[in-house]
Amino acid sequence: MKMTSEQVNKISVVRVQQNNYPRVIVAKFDSFRQKEEIKQKSKELKGFKFYLSDQFPKEILDRHKKLYPILNENWKLDRRVTLVVDRLYIEGQLYRNQEVILWLY
Repeated sequence: MKMTSEQVNKISVVRVQQNNYPRVIVAKFDSFRQKEEIKQKSKELKGFKFYLSDQFPKEILDRHKKLYPILNENWKLDRRVTLVVDRLYIEGQLYRNQEVILWLY
């Protein structure tokens, strides 16, 4: 996967490599379209020790932690589940449980 310096606004290494864990590299793109193109090309990285993911704020990550058990439970029941930012969709329907996802209400 090749990128030119014009495609990326900023690249930074978050920490020094330790204990055989991969280094975290953060790239900031000028446009959403560029980011999506790179994510599509990430399939070329199979077999390498690289992966791409979006970086979310702590608030969203905390919401993910509440939704993952529900996601896994439904996934084991062979239901189609999708986590989009901080919303969980089960069989195409938005999961709404006021006890778990207060941020929707």
